[in-house]
Amino acid sequence: YKRQDFYFWKTVQGNYERRKDETLMYIYITTFSIIQAILTSNLLICICAFIMKRKKLLYRMPYNSIVVLLLLAMVRLFFPFYFGFSHVISFSQKSMQFLLYPSRCVFQSQGYYFSAFDIFCTVWGIGVIIIAFCYLRKEVIVTRFIAGFGTDMSKQEPYASILADLTAGHRRGNVFRIYRIPGVSAPFIRGVIQPAILIPEDMELNEQELYYVLAHEVSHYRHLDTLVKQLLQLTSILFWWNPACHILNRQADLMFELRVDHTVTKNNRGTILEYLQCILNIAEQACEPSEIPEYLYIGFAKKEDAGMLTKRVHYLIEKAEKPGKAGAFVTLLSAAFLFIASVTFAFRVQDYDTQTIYFDLTPQNSYIIEKEDGTYDIYHLNQYDETVTSLIGYDTSIPVYRENE
Repeated sequence: YKRQDFYFWKTVQGNYERRKDETLMYIYITTFSIIQAILTSNLLICICAFIMKRKKLLYRMPYNSIVVLLLLAMVRLFFPFYFGFSHVISFSQKSMQFLLYPSRCVFQSQGYYFSAFDIFCTVWGIGVIIIAFCYLRKEVIVTRFIAGFGTDMSKQEPYASILADLTAGHRRGNVFRIYRIPGVSAPFIRGVIQPAILIPEDMELNEQELYYVLAHEVSHYRHLDTLVKQLLQLTSILFWWNPACHILNRQADLMFELRVDHTVTKNNRGTILEYLQCILNIAEQACEPSEIPEYLYIGFAKKEDAGMLTKRVHYLIEKAEKPGKAGAFVTLLSAAFLFIASVTFAFRVQDYDTQTIYFDLTPQNSYIIEKEDGTYDIYHLNQYDETVTSLIGYDTSIPVYRENE
């Protein structure tokens, strides 16, 4: 085993043992930390899904509390670590056999040994590469499409004066470009550094509706929705096999729209009625499907997504009433407890009931016997130490002999 100057841990079959002189600041990752992070994140996403499926809960919950739940789920998924301050809870190998099976189910092919977990990681990595390539390819195609077919309206009236009014006093000023473009069904915004607002070429909007459209898209950018959208897409790419990530992406789209709708209307009854009329008018005109994939932008209103439109309309009407705070407090408190508990308690499989003794395996003091059943006996100083099913993590220079040699 490898020894480090300040701390080290033993890694065999996903089991980790730490020295007593460890600090409270380092982090480490194990099979259990990954599983625990995925389960915690999925549970938070399920809570959000439950809230959004229940209209009474959705309309009474402040949108910021649901956004916090989504962000907690995303953060936990991106950081599947244990920390030095985590309280370690040990389980016997027998009780955790179902979790250890993927790493202990070993296959042999042409002299190579690999486990079910190795196969899963390989498929996972290949999937990430393919999906990331397709995503980047679409990004390039869309960027070229906008440059080739979009008409820049940023300097023309009434676009210029509306943008100037909306961006007045903002620290970044007017960084937006507005394009009229064919092949899209509804207005949308894309881009993190250089945001572009795209409006269908043949969509008819009066000046009031144009103001609401631009205010809506500018608000998305100011709330960092375009950045969060990119992070969510990255999450869906990295964890493409996890259905909860795609649910998270979908729920985030709805929350973006609900928050921006509320920001633009400012709970004013008259503004809400005009704004709702604008949404319905745009949804009615958005008959043709967009040539640009939905995951590359944040759209204004789509006729084919009647469920989201219905929730937006009802949410605006219901939110004219003051939302309840008790439910939000209980929900956030429960989510925070779940999140903190997931990093405070660490789980591991206990190898032995006695105290573990650490030593270095080197070619000079150790050798390995490969048995006919595919397992390996480890010998240290000519004394049998243990039997393992994989040599991953061992020094490749240690001599390996067959059982009959």
